[in-house]
Amino acid sequence: TIYFFYPETGSRSLEEIAAKVVHQPDAELAILLVARADWHQPAPQLGVCLCRRTWSNGICVDFLTVDPRDASPRRRRIGGVGRGLLFLVTEVAEAIRAKTIGGEATPLSAPAYRHMFGDPQIEDFFRLSRRAYRRFRATVRAKWLESALP
Repeated sequence: TIYFFYPETGSRSLEEIAAKVVHQPDAELAILLVARADWHQPAPQLGVCLCRRTWSNGICVDFLTVDPRDASPRRRRIGGVGRGLLFLVTEVAEAIRAKTIGGEATPLSAPAYRHMFGDPQIEDFFRLSRRAYRRFRATVRAKWLESALP
């Protein structure tokens, strides 16, 4: 599910957001991505990601989290939610032809970002060029096709 924070834009799809950027090149937009599964209990939310389109056409990941009950190594029932949310961020980036995707890493998230993005240098922050985020998208898509996910 994708929620766009500025209701006055009327944007509800990636195509509409891309059109908004074409008509207002310096538009700053906030986007909330929510991973949901109706079967997930006690609530359908698996994770959320808040990101922004900056005035200079970058994407900034402000916040990304998964349900801690599912992320705990001892209780891990579901995997790939964070990766899936980041994949959606790259879909937004591709739709608006973003130059980069960046964000802050924490002690808990930095190892995951290093692994997912293939960059052992990630510490406090990550910044992906268009080439790097496209490589990430292609890798994730290939893994999903291998595992027969939709």
